[in-house]
Amino acid sequence: MVMCTTRATRGAAVYNQPVESDAEFERRAPIHDGGSIRMLICCLDYKGTELELSSTRDGNNMVELALACGVSDLTRMYDAQATRQNVAAKIREIGARTGDDDVFIFYFAGHGVQVEDQDGDEEDGLDEAFCLVGPRGELNDQTILTD
Repeated sequence: MVMCTTRATRGAAVYNQPVESDAEFERRAPIHDGGSIRMLICCLDYKGTELELSSTRDGNNMVELALACGVSDLTRMYDAQATRQNVAAKIREIGARTGDDDVFIFYFAGHGVQVEDQDGDEEDGLDEAFCLVGPRGELNDQTILTD
């Protein structure tokens, strides 16, 4: 059991509430001691749909955290910018300039979905996918991004 301090979203402070946790990790988190930290933040609010969120608020908070932690290569893609094609291209672009000692962090705030596994790498037969948008902000089977 881990104790943490949280702030509830409705304005009331909540402190030192137990959070379920399993401390049996297979390996420790890596210590970053060289290279650059590159980060791509994608956040979608799905404005004008029945599935609206407030993910850009989460993204803005993550930007502040990343900058406070010294992330110098930071890219943001919000709402209509975060199409399947744009996000895939940006991942390739950042990957091309990421060296062996660098760390790449992909942060996504939005909807996810499970779809039928296309390449047989999932035991449950389902791939997890990010729900991105089309050029006009639409959601459909062609806008999801899987591995």
